[in-house]
Amino acid sequence: EAERRLTYLSDCLDKLPPKQRETVTAYYYDRKPVEEMARHAGRTSEAVYKSLQRIRQALLDCVTAAVNQSEAQG
Repeated sequence: EAERRLTYLSDCLDKLPPKQRETVTAYYYDRKPVEEMARHAGRTSEAVYKSLQRIRQALLDCVTAAVNQSEAQG
């Protein structure tokens, strides 16, 4: 089950717009601090945190939809 969800997550990450994918990569893979990401983007830290929150929700919705579709197909 977890492996299947990771596959769906990977697919959902690929569907993100490039800017959102860059944000996810910087934060989760490159481990950049939000403050550094904000400076680099010319945004506030709060704006970056809010973007991450929206991206996480979009990814959760995408993975949930993929799981539900898979279960519906049998």
